Amino acid sequence: MMDVQSFLSLWDQEHLKDALRSMGFWAPFLGFALSAVRPSLPFPLFLPINIVLGAVFGFWFGSLLGWAGTCLGCGIGFTIARTLGKSVVYSWLRGERWQKLEVWVRQRGFAAVFLARTTPIVPMGPFSYVVGVSPMSFGSFMLATGIASLPMTMIATGAGDFLKDAPWWVWAIGIFLYGGANGFLVLRTQQQAKSAINADAVASKT
Repeated sequence: MMDVQSFLSLWDQEHLKDALRSMGFWAPFLGFALSAVRPSLPFPLFLPINIVLGAVFGFWFGSLLGWAGTCLGCGIGFTIARTLGKSVVYSWLRGERWQKLEVWVRQRGFAAVFLARTTPIVPMGPFSYVVGVSPMSFGSFMLATGIASLPMTMIATGAGDFLKDAPWWVWAIGIFLYGGANGFLVLRTQQQAKSAINADAVASKT
């Protein structure tokens, strides 16, 4: 029976881990940098990056690198948007859905950011820009981002650190549970966003 370690060996995981560790100081710096850049990338890399961080640096240090990098990347996105302003941001983010997300943030504030950070349907980078042009404060944004990102980061790095030798069916169950939790969060986020948009539309007519 193929275990996860055997499967990951297709990517030459041990060679990658040895190469990173031989970099000394630069290895954790690279992990931190990848986590910081990841929110701005157009494809989802949260899970694979944090699993690698857990496998290479262990649960606690890997979690710290992944979480701190994520918070930094989101904070930079927020600051760029707040500095440049709404007209510039929405010239980048074309489409009505981004403005609807801003309405949701205005209506729900902390809860909107918290839910967005725990669901895969809302891209981290663009959403940070959207919140940056909303009235929400930087402190509230970072607090919601930090709280919501920490458990997700710890789950991923914990998987990389503790389950790398587990049989494939353990990972299959974990992926199933992770997908179910994300499905619930997606539905919850959509309901919250629609409710906020409808409330804003009613308010604008009165």
